[in-house]
Amino acid sequence: LVRTLRIEPLLDRRPVTLSGGEQQRVALARALAIRPALLFLDEPLGTLDPVTREVVAGELLRWHRHFGMTTVHVTHDHNEARMLADTVGVLMDGQLAQAGPVEQVFRRPASAELARFLGCGNIFSGRITRTNPGGIVVVRIGNLELQSRPASPVRQGPVGVSLRPEDVQIAPLRHRLNHPQVPAHNRTSQPINLYQGRIVEISDRGQFVRVLSLIHI
Repeated sequence: LVRTLRIEPLLDRRPVTLSGGEQQRVALARALAIRPALLFLDEPLGTLDPVTREVVAGELLRWHRHFGMTTVHVTHDHNEARMLADTVGVLMDGQLAQAGPVEQVFRRPASAELARFLGCGNIFSGRITRTNPGGIVVVRIGNLELQSRPASPVRQGPVGVSLRPEDVQIAPLRHRLNHPQVPAHNRTSQPINLYQGRIVEISDRGQFVRVLSLIHI
């Protein structure tokens, strides 16, 4: 276990001399020593600096696969959840708001409130007006029409629409004019929606850049 967790150099060290990442690895070794069938981790990376957090997160994933145990990992970090989890459950106001495979929960939130909690700032109210061949539904949002392929059949009528940051791409208008062809739909990919607008604000958020754009709706 010591070799697997790479803590041999720490065995003769006093606890007060260990860094935060080293303390976490020693604590995990103590927990894993009894070979638990269920491991409960409550914010195990919350006190670590960003670099150490990335390293320990990778080790957690490797240890989970090596020991083959069920792990319940509590975190408020969305990236951490998406990196480590097979199944995720979101608690809001003391209630289980949604549970399921990671990508399903993040990409198909059950409510607008949950979508906002999961970092989706682009949330709109619209109405499904028709269904095109291939299961593509057309949603009208104001004066705009948006095409999407829902995960399950939906009827015409009011709907909520959320767009995740990683699904939004921005290009200069000349780029769009030089590449007017939209790739054809298929049965696995989402259709591409193109709109023209004007950028009025840019805010660097690290992993993403928040862009406020005016689009006539």
